[in-house]
Amino acid sequence: MPQQDGELDPHRKVIVPLNTDNVLQDLKVRWALDLTQVFKSSVMFWGPLNFINFAFVPPHLRLLLTVCGSVAWSTYLSLMAHKEHDSEAVASALQESDVTATR
Repeated sequence: MPQQDGELDPHRKVIVPLNTDNVLQDLKVRWALDLTQVFKSSVMFWGPLNFINFAFVPPHLRLLLTVCGSVAWSTYLSLMAHKEHDSEAVASALQESDVTATR
């Protein structure tokens, strides 16, 4: 089917060049500010869910509970990924990562 003006080809892959300095800096900030909170939340969410799932849920319904938990967990991760940090927290995280890198 021919394309009309302004319509994108769904089979064409577009490569967007990334500024690696900004990406690395963003990763450093997210690592410093969010990693421990996400890890603690993961243990607090999946630990009890799996205990309940394997202790009380019949085998034929375990997948349903896991899928529902995965939807909830994906929502939480999406919220964490789009959370904005205040400038003071970002500055201190960058300063700490620079101090750690020089050691």
